[in-house]
Amino acid sequence: MKKIYFVFAIVLAGAFMMSTSFRHTDLPEGFINGTPEIKSISALAFGADGMLFIGDSKSASVFAVATNDNQKNEKGTAVDLKKFDLKVAAALGTTVDNISIQDIAVNPTSKKIYVAVQLNDGSSALLRIEGENLVAVNLKNIDYASVPVANAPAEDAKDQRGRPLRGNSITDLGFYDGKVFVTGLSNQEFSSSFRSIPFPFTKQQDQSSLEIYHAAHKDYTYSDAWVDK
Repeated sequence: MKKIYFVFAIVLAGAFMMSTSFRHTDLPEGFINGTPEIKSISALAFGADGMLFIGDSKSASVFAVATNDNQKNEKGTAVDLKKFDLKVAAALGTTVDNISIQDIAVNPTSKKIYVAVQLNDGSSALLRIEGENLVAVNLKNIDYASVPVANAPAEDAKDQRGRPLRGNSITDLGFYDGKVFVTGLSNQEFSSSFRSIPFPFTKQQDQSSLEIYHAAHKDYTYSDAWVDK
């Protein structure tokens, strides 16, 4: 009897290891399973096979999340956006004056629509449109990877008008040809920046700034207007 129990235990252990291995086999290098410390959801972009990129301005980081929403759909479903803000607020159990819709992105594989929402209490929410309903996207115990953006403004940095800069460290995201493209502000002299980050994430980041020469007063300056959403 002890021998049977021992063999059964080995089989269970092997099955667990195999299932764990299969679960992570197709994920890019650098992914872990857990709950990412996402402090804000400022921008969204999709890669291939349901890979969702989340721009988090508060932590000045980009998160790659394996949504497992990778069932191919050739044609999306029409969505009625009338009073969409009311639907979003209702899904979150609050009112329109307490929310700000930060970004909307369509998964090119499944054609499902994802919505990033910022609440007045400082919290964020990620929703997905399912038919006539908006459902919360699980961001706990998931497969993810993250990378901090280089040269981000300090948490207490402010512009000449006293406005915090960190909230604009990431204003938009895009993904193309194995790279995540990020617009936002940096801590450099010309702070409007455009970053290119390889995916899977590495320490390498290319960055360009927007520099404007004002002929009227013969001086270079920068403009952050182009990154305001």
